[in-house]
Amino acid sequence: MESRYIGYNFLISGDGKVYIGRGWRTVGAHTIGVNKKSIGIALIGTFYDKSPNSVQLNSMKNLINFGIAFDFIDKKFKYYSEINDVRPYINDQHNISNFSEMIQNAQ
Repeated sequence: MESRYIGYNFLISGDGKVYIGRGWRTVGAHTIGVNKKSIGIALIGTFYDKSPNSVQLNSMKNLINFGIAFDFIDKKFKYYSEINDVRPYINDQHNISNFSEMIQNAQ
């Protein structure tokens, strides 16, 4: 990533705090090819040995529901997940393969 700005629209920390990157109305710079028609939400953390915690997932669920309620996100949205790792020596194994189930089970 060559930009010095945050490419995601929102970031969510492990304690559930939502940080605004580009917000709802600005095109993100997170996923080539879909930035203009998507909202990028990043979960902050290392998910190779553990999954995102329930507080973090609940904040994301609330953020998505807010986006739907105020027409920033279509009710029939699709999610895509990816891993952005700044440490290239770590393999592709991560612990968020059951992401949709984790979101549905968030409190």
